[in-house]
Amino acid sequence: MGRGEPLLVLHGGPALSHAYLFSGLSPLADVAKVVFFDQRGCGRSSKPADGRYDMATMAADVEGVRRSLHLGPVNVLGFSFGGMLAQEYALRYPESLRRLIVAGAGPSGADINRRLHEVRAAAPASVRAVVDRFEAMGPFTGDAYPPEYAAAADEAYRPYSFHRLPAPPPEVAGALAQIAFDVYKVVWGDRGEFEVTGVLRDWDRRADLPRIRVPALILLGRYDLTSVDTAREMGRRIPRSRVVVFEDSGHFMYLEEPEKFLAEVRAFLRAP
Repeated sequence: MGRGEPLLVLHGGPALSHAYLFSGLSPLADVAKVVFFDQRGCGRSSKPADGRYDMATMAADVEGVRRSLHLGPVNVLGFSFGGMLAQEYALRYPESLRRLIVAGAGPSGADINRRLHEVRAAAPASVRAVVDRFEAMGPFTGDAYPPEYAAAADEAYRPYSFHRLPAPPPEVAGALAQIAFDVYKVVWGDRGEFEVTGVLRDWDRRADLPRIRVPALILLGRYDLTSVDTAREMGRRIPRSRVVVFEDSGHFMYLEEPEKFLAEVRAFLRAP
């Protein structure tokens, strides 16, 4: 939708769809041709026959979308897991990229696990007790977390997900209810919310960030799951980057401070 340079949007989760980003990011159509798509195995996209969900393959999918739509060089905005995938794409396909926007994402699985340890430790004792009981049973199976475990995880995450808003808005709650759990268990892991044991565990692009030579915008909430220190370190490593902290937001800064979010992204996309 829209006109101008293409802006390819990479959703998070992992294993959500683009739907929860649509209302917040579609206003950018006044400065760009905004392209949303569902990653492999997610939303309305098909399950791959080979079952592959590694970062290299998923970055190749992004490049496949760009080529199939004849977009030419693109701007890429990745939110949450999509921000990690955006970094992978920038490093593998530099000639396809104009500008890079990373929102609410760090550069490594180790950073995620370090932060998750803090999130778990800060949760109320009653929440930790539920988490401990379910995780002691071993890997999660089925198509969703048990409701009691999911509710405990949501309570632990809430201070980092939202700062202004009291609860997830309908588009976020609806997307979370439809997560592709089979994909999630491969990419995130099958041992619960507070330890990444899947594909992302060993993903680490910290040392490679200086190779990103396009202009980059790094966005995060003050109370985000990605720490401000991590974002600033990314900013130091990526040569042509700027870090913007949303002081009244958690992870979903585009919903909690929408005017500032849109203004920052529009200005970045309009810059020469």
